[in-house]
Amino acid sequence: MRYAGIRLVATVALAALAGAADAAVVVVTESEGQPAPAGQGAKPAGPQHRGTMYVDGDRVRIDGTTGTKDGEMEGTVLFRAQPESFVFLNAGEKSYVEMTRQDAKRLGGALENARKQMQAQLAKMPPEQRKVVEQAMAGMGGDMLMKAPPPKAAVEPAKAVANGTTDKVADRACKGFDVMRGGKKIAEACVASWSDLGLSAQDVSGLRKMTLFQQQMMAEVNFEGMQAAPGAEAFEVIDQIDGFPLRVRTTGNGKGAQGMKVTKIERKDVDPKLFQVPQGWTKKDLAAEE
Repeated sequence: MRYAGIRLVATVALAALAGAADAAVVVVTESEGQPAPAGQGAKPAGPQHRGTMYVDGDRVRIDGTTGTKDGEMEGTVLFRAQPESFVFLNAGEKSYVEMTRQDAKRLGGALENARKQMQAQLAKMPPEQRKVVEQAMAGMGGDMLMKAPPPKAAVEPAKAVANGTTDKVADRACKGFDVMRGGKKIAEACVASWSDLGLSAQDVSGLRKMTLFQQQMMAEVNFEGMQAAPGAEAFEVIDQIDGFPLRVRTTGNGKGAQGMKVTKIERKDVDPKLFQVPQGWTKKDLAAEE
């Protein structure tokens, strides 16, 4: 009887440990876009994107909400560092899709083949018919298939340069940095020090690995319509800025400036299952989703 009691206590303890919470860094963000045009009754445009990042070392989960004219779209992405991959969760269907480096290469090849086929078909059409098809494709977002892809090239590493500015974001002091690539400024970041946040670079190491992996994936796909999420530029140089970027504003490259700002950052216990695909969900083939 005594040994049965010991076994019972041990079983309960192991079960508690198996479901114990992990201390993660939780970052709540919202996008910053261009303000609404000035005028009577005009108000600044509200955030179009809101997100929550959960980071525990190399493990990352991002829950995001994007506002559209038809309502809000929600999505969840997991980043796995070993081996590297993105996992896209579909809560509505209780399914998920995993994207590896090989998947990105295959997707890039499929897009290039589709582009060549489209251009070959357009070349056979009379000018009037071609114009109609091009307009229809543009309306459906397929105009990128009618353009020559940008040449594949290794992306030059970004560099962070202090610009001497200071500000306050999410009630925390931060210092300004310019993020440079190839001698051009691609973003501005306001960075809070690790000591002020009570964090370290190791606590969020997964963000830099995720950003570099995303950059490599986008280079493989080589599709102009794909863009990194606002703020990714600063995560690329997080080992240079000695802190966490509380606000990032891109230069826009002629496509309109975008930005991301932190509204809350804290360390808290979270369920480790947040970083896993829910049990019982169905894995779908990426090829079927393309």
